[in-house]
Parts: sequence; structure tokens; C-alpha cells
Amino acid sequence: MLTWNLLRAWKLGMLATALGVLALGGCDRDNSGNSGGSQASSSSSSAPDTSSETPTPSPKPPASKPTKTASDTGFSSFTSTFHDVTGPVQPDKLTAKVIQTLSVFNHPASTAVSLDGRYLFVTNASSTLNGIEYNKGSISKLELQADGRLKVLKTDFVTGLHAPMGIAALPKATGKFPAGSLFVSTGMTTGIDEKGQRIDDVNRFNPGVTIVDPESGKTLGFIPVGPNHAVSRAVRHVVLAPQGLCFDPDGNLYVCDVGNTGKELEPEIIGIPGIVKFNRAAIDAFAQDQLQPGLAYLPVLHMPSAVFYSKADDAIYWTTSDGQTGAGGAVYRSSRANFPDPGMISNVIGDLGPLMGVIIMPSGCLIASRIDGDLALINKRIMATVGFEEDGSFSSPWDIKLLTLPNGYNVLYVPEQEPNATEPWKQRLRVVLLPTGI
Repeated sequence: MLTWNLLRAWKLGMLATALGVLALGGCDRDNSGNSGGSQASSSSSSAPDTSSETPTPSPKPPASKPTKTASDTGFSSFTSTFHDVTGPVQPDKLTAKVIQTLSVFNHPASTAVSLDGRYLFVTNASSTLNGIEYNKGSISKLELQADGRLKVLKTDFVTGLHAPMGIAALPKATGKFPAGSLFVSTGMTTGIDEKGQRIDDVNRFNPGVTIVDPESGKTLGFIPVGPNHAVSRAVRHVVLAPQGLCFDPDGNLYVCDVGNTGKELEPEIIGIPGIVKFNRAAIDAFAQDQLQPGLAYLPVLHMPSAVFYSKADDAIYWTTSDGQTGAGGAVYRSSRANFPDPGMISNVIGDLGPLMGVIIMPSGCLIASRIDGDLALINKRIMATVGFEEDGSFSSPWDIKLLTLPNGYNVLYVPEQEPNATEPWKQRLRVVLLPTGI
């Protein structure tokens, strides 16, 4: 039985020195010390050590799992031997279990748990090897079961979206939008038309954040971020490619701009990758395309893809995904108080290849989804990949999300982009029960 594919064993002191900010504690214990609710977890019972905010170089990890294959595009191909564990299930000490696989999605990109913990929403990006199909994206709605497994309610809950990517539920109401409203990154300025031809007219795209009613699926509002809109005027450049997003507990919104799609436009638009922060008090004004104080921007050098709020250390984490040098496949951190000060960014880990998602477990362990097809894990003793009984791999795992159940079990939702798959609505979302010993 293959339980761990250890990449490197580190002592706590060495890891704390190398990472600078993330001396992750409490990762080698059973689940008895954990607690959690029905929200998608961004909390932790063991806070990382954040005594240092000084940027430090990241250590170079060893090679990844050897079972992956890759296409010329750099996306991982599907070589999985995963088998779902059925029936009542308990977590193992060191081995993760796939407890459900649903193959009913259209190249899923991200998920979000509803504010009441009853539903899971999945964005379907409709991305192919040739490009993202224009206005063919959608959101699926599923019912959460007590053990974290899912029941499909409606795969086409919301339709007609272009490139829906990150998704999150608003934790606190604004004047215009009720708590629980779904905020979805949409409109990335890249796509192909019904003939498979690349669209190069920026005016055909409408990048921004679409706000959706989680009960009806109706559009409640939209925050435009493209050319000639209030957001682009406020940050003094065009936001081209909204992708990952998250909220902090105060309802402030963070949106990643990959910023690399302007080269496909005519005329070309030079993007500036980074993270846009909307203060909750400013969301309503920007949704009406009105300039308002309360917007901040953090330039990021290497295409940010996913962003995550960690309650444990009140910090914002994000991944990079361009794969150019070690910094192009890394996790970064900024304390919420210091965001968006570029001088206070810390490099948590790097040189892992493009990273599409990141979460921090209640134990303090960090897990990142690698486009190579596995889940990288960092805790106080080791750097590893999450181990399974089968030596399987994911097909381009995207923006992973964590749910901590009332019994303390930790469930991970892993959408697989599967860009090599030619038939839509057959791509996977895997439900993974994480082990207690990480």
C-alpha cells in the first residue's frame, strides 16, 4: 500500500528558517483536537508562526510523483487509479481516501460552500485545449450530505457565463447584496467562438465579478473591471483575467487577476497581474460602476491563480501559476493588516510548478494543488504529496476547497479541469477525506 510519497523530511527548526513565516504546528496528531463547523474552512486550531514578515527565498523541493504524463500544453493527463471508498467512512492516520467522484461537470474550476452549509456550488469554465468557449460557462448546484459527499441538484443552475472561475459566498451583507450571495469571477478576456476561432476584440468580453442568488440562480449584480470602468480607472490599468477570489471575515473581497490574456487581443493590452481588494463598504459602489475609496491593488509578478484567507494568522495566501522560475509555482503570504504593502510579502514555498489552489487545514498544514496532477503538502516535519492507497493522479486539479465537518473530519473538494477531454459535462469533481495525521 502506498501511503506517502515523501519528497523531503525537514526538522521543524529548518523548515521555520527556510519558510520564514510558516512554522506550521500541530500537524502530527489525531483528529480529536480538531473542531469545525459547516462552513468551508479557512480556520485553524493551530496558528502559523508569523513573527517574521521578511521575504525569504524558498527552498528547492525534489522531483514530484513520477506517475504523471503531460501534454504539450503543460497540463497533466489523467493516469488515475483512484477508486471511490463507499459506505460509512472514517479518516485514516496518514492516507487520504477518495470517497466520491462525480463526472458530470464541464471542466470545473472552483467550488464554494453556501453560507448555511447546505450546498456546494461548482463553476464550469468550459475550457478546452483550443481555448475557453465563449459564454458557455455555468454554475452547478449540489446538496451537501452529512459525510461531505454530494447529491447533484442541477448541473446548469446558472448558464450563459463566460469563463466562470473563482467562487465564494459573501459572509456579511452589504447594502445591496445579502449575506450568502455568490461572487463569481467571470469574463476573462480570452475565448473562442462557435467556429473555434480565437476572439481578439476586447469589447466582446466583460471581465468582472458576477453576483448570484444562491437560492434562485438569478443575477443580483455585477462588478465590471474591464476597460473604461471604475475599477480599471481606480487601479490605473485594465483588469483582464479575474480568476481566484475569496472573502475575509469582514466581507472584504480579494480577486486575482492573472493578467496574461491581453496578448491575445487586437490591439494588444498589457496586463499587470495582481490581486484587487474591495473593502466591503465599497462593493456596492463598484457594482454600480462608481469610483469609491476602499479599493487596493497588489501587483504580483507571476500570475496569481488562487487566493485564500487564513483565520489562523489573519493572513492572505495566494498561489502563482506561470511556471517561470521557482517563483512561478509558489505560495505567498501577506498579513491582512499589511495588504497590499509589497514590502511585507513573504514567500512560503516555491519551485513546485504551477499551483492552482491552496488551503490551510485546521491543523495548520498547507495543501496546494499542482497542475502536474497531485496535492503538495507542507507541515512542520515534511514536504510531501498527499498520499492515497492507489498511486493515482488528478487531471489538472484546480482551485481546491476545504470543508471541516461538525465531527472534525476534513473533506477536500478537488475540481479537475481535464483540458485534454474533448466531451463536455464528463469532467470530474473528487471528494477527498483527508487523513488525521497531517
